[in-house]
Amino acid sequence: MQTAFLSLSLVLAGAALGWSAFFSFVAAPIAMRDLDNGRADRYLRNLIESGHLAPASFAALAAGAAFVGGGPGAAGLLLIAAFLFVVARFAISPGARRKANTRILASGLTALLMPVTAAGALLVAFGL
Repeated sequence: MQTAFLSLSLVLAGAALGWSAFFSFVAAPIAMRDLDNGRADRYLRNLIESGHLAPASFAALAAGAAFVGGGPGAAGLLLIAAFLFVVARFAISPGARRKANTRILASGLTALLMPVTAAGALLVAFGL
């Protein structure tokens, strides 16, 4: 039974990692390259506001499954990743929406979450 929970945790951590990689290395650069500044800002802001809760919930569920599966270290790290996904969602605050660097900041914050999520997935893989 522990193996099933650890496997589920690994799949969910991989989903959070995949979403983070998609946003940071596919969606954000294409939007910045192909859209004008106003449209790219709106697109990325909407993508962050609607999409960052999915990897946060994936990471939180992965943490729960890791804890039940006997990996408290992985559970703690994945809970931190879930919290940081929620914090990154609010990186573009209403007062900062006019600044040109906010989209780069949001993409960078999401990219910085990848090592945390990957470390959590690695701890799950080792059952720690």
